[in-house]
Amino acid sequence: QGRRGGPATPATLVEREERLSRKQLLQQQAAGLATEAAGVACDEFGETVRRMQRVLLRLGLVDSERVVLLKGRAAAEVDASDEVLVAELLYRGFFNELSPAAAAAVCSCLVAADMEKIKRPQTPLPALQPPLATLREVATEVARVYTDAGIATDEAEYVQRFDSGMVNMVHAWCEGATFAELCDSCELFEGSIIRAIRRLSELLDELKSAAKAMGNDELFSKLEESCRLLRRDIVFASSLYVEM
Repeated sequence: QGRRGGPATPATLVEREERLSRKQLLQQQAAGLATEAAGVACDEFGETVRRMQRVLLRLGLVDSERVVLLKGRAAAEVDASDEVLVAELLYRGFFNELSPAAAAAVCSCLVAADMEKIKRPQTPLPALQPPLATLREVATEVARVYTDAGIATDEAEYVQRFDSGMVNMVHAWCEGATFAELCDSCELFEGSIIRAIRRLSELLDELKSAAKAMGNDELFSKLEESCRLLRRDIVFASSLYVEM
């Protein structure tokens, strides 16, 4: 029938057949484009994997057969920070000369990307400045390895992710400062301070696991002491609000 209920005319039938043909053609084109897009995405993912494998090989986390080495197993223990950078720091002995309090303080840089920034941070304590400079140097080297492997990386932006704004605060806390003194030392809200220290605590646990994977008992003991200094008082008091 036609549009008004009468019998369909030959012209109407031809028009409908043309519309149906166009619809089928568009559906075929859409299916072809979807298949092509999936192939491109697969190719891009594969290329990204190959580039990352070059990074892991260059830094010694895997061998030429793509077998995960001890350094790679240590990196696999880390989830709260950049595992490639952390593994590089561990294997360069970055923590060897640091006290437990200083180790915890410097590690605050490694979780800074997930935390609220201190807008007017204090100048880092003199004892913390050399390890902070080393951390920036290693981060710069890692960023260059990414770039050389074809992974676009803004070197300055990558290094800035590891902000040192909390190092004095964490060091003071590990040295016995009160929570009120921490709050007075920066403009962060109390909840932000607690979240930052708890996130740091998670990283320290992962670093302990990495030290165990490396067979480094001395580093494991040092990080365990860092955890003991960090986990105290109201920051780790049981709270329904904090635990949710």
